[in-house]
Amino acid sequence: MPDAAHVAHLYDQPALGRRLHGAASVLVLLLTAGTSCTADERVGPPTDVVLSGAGPRPEALTRAEHVTVQSLSDGHIVRGSNATLKRRSAGLAVKVHTKELDPGESVDVFWAIFNNPAACTHRNPLTGAPCSPPDLFVEDTQASLHYVATLTADAHGKLSYSARLATGSTAGCVGAPFPCHTVTNPFGAEVHSPMFVPNGGPGRQAAQFFDR
Repeated sequence: MPDAAHVAHLYDQPALGRRLHGAASVLVLLLTAGTSCTADERVGPPTDVVLSGAGPRPEALTRAEHVTVQSLSDGHIVRGSNATLKRRSAGLAVKVHTKELDPGESVDVFWAIFNNPAACTHRNPLTGAPCSPPDLFVEDTQASLHYVATLTADAHGKLSYSARLATGSTAGCVGAPFPCHTVTNPFGAEVHSPMFVPNGGPGRQAAQFFDR
């Protein structure tokens, strides 16, 4: 299970790391055993992780966004990767297909939600995202951090997964000192699906959805 120190490595920001190390003793994860999944060796169909208590329901409006996955060590685009975020009033659904992980490597996957990205003040210099980890602690961003699962890349370093998070759901919220405002602005939030090495390792990759 990740702890506060591990989350500090989402984007390899030392100042944030020092802040989170001090909070490690009070971090509480709301998900326990049984959340880990192993990805298939092919890129797709993805491992599916559902953090919503309710099943899918028809929506009058769905907006889909498509991005490539980026490295969190230097910001480069992972060749052959793709990620799709579907936004509905009922919540968010993401599908990620990526490469360039180590064979058999395990990564912790999170949702990082910034419901009010206009309030973010810490642009990520590597990926270009307007919001980054320090903005989790900016109250006006109405941010939320949710643990999804620990997943394992295949023998070729490929990983595919999908996850859903319902509007207003506290499922997977990491807990204090991290915010849990849940998804309150599904169509306007900046949404990140970051992956990083468990047990204190660095940030590896992320799919980041924001106005470009």
